[in-house]
Amino acid sequence: MGSSKSGRKKKPTLLKWVTGNPGRRPINPSEPEPAPGKVLAPDWLDEEAKKKWAEVLENCHWITSADGDVLALYCDSYSHYMKAQRLSIKTPLVKTPEGKMIKNPARTARNEAFHQMRSAGSELGLSPSSRAGISSGTEKRDSIAEKYFS
Repeated sequence: MGSSKSGRKKKPTLLKWVTGNPGRRPINPSEPEPAPGKVLAPDWLDEEAKKKWAEVLENCHWITSADGDVLALYCDSYSHYMKAQRLSIKTPLVKTPEGKMIKNPARTARNEAFHQMRSAGSELGLSPSSRAGISSGTEKRDSIAEKYFS
């Protein structure tokens, strides 16, 4: 049987309030809020990952210090992806010790890094579909209604 964590991920309480809680499931009144604070990059990230860290934080104001580990995973995976991509473009085929030509193993590393990026990015709201569930705090819906119905 599945665990209590199997199935769909739970919607954050704020999102339930914004969307009106159409499923009528109980809303958690005491959902924990991350403590405010600066989101600091870990020292172990390489330069490419640190650049991505700064880029993400500049564009994604909803990321908090509680998201730091997932953001670090995303940025580290991005760096690994880019290194593997450059290597697989430079040398698409490699020769085995037996002399057989095979695809560069960097392509496999690139694909693994891509899947890690996609997973971490989804957790952080970095994909279009995951961003669709994040409220920006603006009343975009009302302005669209005014445009078409006034």
